[in-house]
Amino acid sequence: MTHPENGRLTRTIVNRLWQQMMGRGIVHPVDAMHTRPWNEDLLDYLAVYLVEHDYDMKQVLELIASSRTYQSQAAIMDEVQHGEDYIFRGPLIKRMSAEQFMDSIWATTESWLKPSGRAVKNDGRSQGGQLAAVLGAHPQTKAWGDRPLRAVFTFIDPLQASLGRPNREQVVTTRPQTMTTLEAIHLANGPILAGHLNRAATSLQKRHENADDLIQWFYRYSLSRSPTTEELAVATQFLASESGTLGAEDFLWTVFMLPEFQFIR
Repeated sequence: MTHPENGRLTRTIVNRLWQQMMGRGIVHPVDAMHTRPWNEDLLDYLAVYLVEHDYDMKQVLELIASSRTYQSQAAIMDEVQHGEDYIFRGPLIKRMSAEQFMDSIWATTESWLKPSGRAVKNDGRSQGGQLAAVLGAHPQTKAWGDRPLRAVFTFIDPLQASLGRPNREQVVTTRPQTMTTLEAIHLANGPILAGHLNRAATSLQKRHENADDLIQWFYRYSLSRSPTTEELAVATQFLASESGTLGAEDFLWTVFMLPEFQFIR
């Protein structure tokens, strides 16, 4: 498999790296390397580049990331009909992974989970030892401080599973990019997301007593822009509700469900 005259290995590696960075492989799907690439010269160039740099995949990633191709305007994937040739128009926007989605919710609302109990994976040495090593804390003292607990270090719950996070025991190289019915149900009225929204709404309302300040701050912090006139009116109506935190939860939910929030380069 690693014989210098076997070009399949290097082409498979760089094709998967390109897919991770650009949203679609030079050969698509990435598991069907017998399929004709949309640009054979590009695939060959990256494969040779990998060999010339001693199979250092970070070098290939740096090459792609520093290219004008990667830095060009993102494109929305057009459905390629059977028999049609794929035309590259730029890096594809793609949905955040389950872990990225949860981290984004916790980061924008500053409502990170606390690393205690079964919230942390067990790496076989001590509960939370793996997390302690990553955060720079000693596994025995568990000196977490105020450092955030990222979703990747938590156990998989039904929400993250519906968002496409695989079991640790499964070898998964790609994740689904289309929404499933189960995912839609969890995002629409699932108890796990509702719990996160409740905790986030409570935290934000304590820090922003003025509704207009909260709306303006949250849009800028989560979407890097100010709300439109229509969005401001809807958000104000939500926060004017006298139903406790429910209005604030509905406001947060509408922002988190926006494609602008969920899709990334």
